[in-house]
Amino acid sequence: MREVDFNETVFAEDVVSANERIVFPRTTNVKSNNNSNMGDKSIKSKKTYKDFKFDLFGDKFDVHFADAVHDVDDNDHWIFGNSNYSECEINLSTKSPLGHPLKPEQIKQTFIHECVHMMLESGQYYNESCNEALVEWMAKCVNVMFFSNSDIAKKF
Repeated sequence: MREVDFNETVFAEDVVSANERIVFPRTTNVKSNNNSNMGDKSIKSKKTYKDFKFDLFGDKFDVHFADAVHDVDDNDHWIFGNSNYSECEINLSTKSPLGHPLKPEQIKQTFIHECVHMMLESGQYYNESCNEALVEWMAKCVNVMFFSNSDIAKKF
């Protein structure tokens, strides 16, 4: 299993404190919390996430939100999220390893990241899907092009 040390990425400063360590393994064990509430009194705007389904290339995928998603091989090992193409499932953490709510932008970025895994695997680009640096770069590109750049998004 190839892991990426999230603390060495650009997002780390915005998402975690110095004493948190985050990685992206490929297998998970989800502690289910189907309508995970981002409600923390220190956050001005409360965000509630609800599980949903979406279609991708003719397959219906389930998206599940949980306070924490953990690695199957190491249940103490917190991760941002995971996707399983054969089960058409994406699991997303809504809180950090210390239990602090993740920023909505980070949860959205993780969702896009996991969707990139699904796109690559559906095209049989299995090696590329295991390349976390490539997947994260593609997810950043998709996010900037279609979500952050409102001028482009409005044209479609």
